[in-house]
Amino acid sequence: MKQVILCAAVLLGLFATLAPAQAATPPLVSVTCSAGVTGCAFALDDQFPPEGQQWQDQTAWWTSDVNGSVTYQLDSTYMLTGLTVSLDNNDAYLIEASVDGNTWVPVLFVWEFLGNVFDGMDTFSTIIGNPFFDANLSFTPAMASQIRIVVMDDTGDGLSSVGELQVTAVPEPATWLLMASGLALVGLRRHRRIR
Repeated sequence: MKQVILCAAVLLGLFATLAPAQAATPPLVSVTCSAGVTGCAFALDDQFPPEGQQWQDQTAWWTSDVNGSVTYQLDSTYMLTGLTVSLDNNDAYLIEASVDGNTWVPVLFVWEFLGNVFDGMDTFSTIIGNPFFDANLSFTPAMASQIRIVVMDDTGDGLSSVGELQVTAVPEPATWLLMASGLALVGLRRHRRIR
């Protein structure tokens, strides 16, 4: 019995160690936009617009007279570990996460003064090593099955668009615990058979 407990402890430790290293790009399965957003499907076409591309060219876009938002649905619930997003420059954006579609928590602010281009689409990443990594971004990891992008205020030019979103994430901790528990039970059954 001691061997089984030791094996389970080792497996749990192994999964806890491996979980951060297993960050992957989970599938974004759908995108929806609020009324007044044009070109919603372009926000999930797997194409990041080139830097400086026209803000209305193959993007989900809206103007300041529309309370626009773009919402992505993931295939499951994940712990978000990073984001890469293409947005029209010189507007302030808020990116939020939700597990139920009702309660939203902020995970990233992209201020209007950040970015690499003077005009058009600009790509931002919180992932170290990504070519668009921006150390001025402050990302807060959060559990999510949905991600929403909204404009925070009208401090920019009032012309907003989303070109694409990519996330890195790990499965929710309960998934790792369930996997470890299953392996521990298999070990226990095997131990009992051997005896």
